[in-house]
Amino acid sequence: MDAATKAKDALKACLTRAEKALAHLEQGDDAAFEEAFRSRTEAFHNFRALDHLALMDGSDLAHDPEAQKIYAMISAIDTQLAGEIEKSKTRVRGKTIRTKQIQRTLGAYHSGSCADPMFIKKA
Repeated sequence: MDAATKAKDALKACLTRAEKALAHLEQGDDAAFEEAFRSRTEAFHNFRALDHLALMDGSDLAHDPEAQKIYAMISAIDTQLAGEIEKSKTRVRGKTIRTKQIQRTLGAYHSGSCADPMFIKKA
């Protein structure tokens, strides 16, 4: 396989992993999203390295219609990812605010003034 074909395969892997990351983010599975997004980033870096090798061999993927189509699909998914990431940030901020409110409420019931807390049962 030549470098241009390997670069296109890496670009396809990047597309597949971006789709997977978007699906995990839409489902609210943040841990799986992080793993899939990291994998997508790694695939893109592999593509960049292989694209450089292809350029050195004389193949320019910027003029390859198939590579341009795949890159356009990746760009569209990246736009969707950006929107979903903003929604996720908003959701996490809401959870953080709610958690802080609960912590303050619970803190009001624990004065810390009692040295030896215990329950006294009277019959």
